[in-house]
Amino acid sequence: MKTILFILVIINIGIYAWATQSTPKAGFRLPEAQTGHNLEQMALVEEKPGAVKAQDGCLRIGPFSTQQTLGGGKQLLVHHGYGFTQQKTTAREEHSYQVVAGPFRSEIARSNIQFKLEDEGVSFEPILKGDDYYLYLRAFTTESQALSLISELEPLSLPLNLERQVRTLGPFYWLEVQDVVTPERRGDLEQLNWGDTLTVLTPIVCPSGG
Repeated sequence: MKTILFILVIINIGIYAWATQSTPKAGFRLPEAQTGHNLEQMALVEEKPGAVKAQDGCLRIGPFSTQQTLGGGKQLLVHHGYGFTQQKTTAREEHSYQVVAGPFRSEIARSNIQFKLEDEGVSFEPILKGDDYYLYLRAFTTESQALSLISELEPLSLPLNLERQVRTLGPFYWLEVQDVVTPERRGDLEQLNWGDTLTVLTPIVCPSGG
């Protein structure tokens, strides 16, 4: 009987010792959160979206001065994957502004003005329009240049006139790329040889619904 009691006492002492060793010591605390971090409010931060890409546009290519260069331009577009193009034609005209003296009803009347022009060192060329005589002085590409010459010769009291001339040189041709062209692909197209010195690439607004 004493032996049984002794064994029970030993068992109780062992249980007590195990319990006291597993209990945290006084003053022991879990590590605190580091300063500057709010654990309750921490969350995953989404990646900020990049800058909105500039809207790509369509292109107008031209002018092409001949049907041959126009055809070559079409082939270049098809070769680079642009099959949907719209062709446009615009009239091509050359404008000039001629300064003439006249009209004169006779060669004698015209000769009197010729002497004045020769004295001033102004070159001219006699011309005949129907029954009227004229002195052709010079042609200019702009109206302001022609008016400037007329103003310089005003002290001579000459019957000077400004005549606007229009000469048709044939049509210009344009190609409009209806597909959306990215800046990268536009750069590739600008490097191509379009076969016409006048041809340039111009951004245009894409057609609605295109």
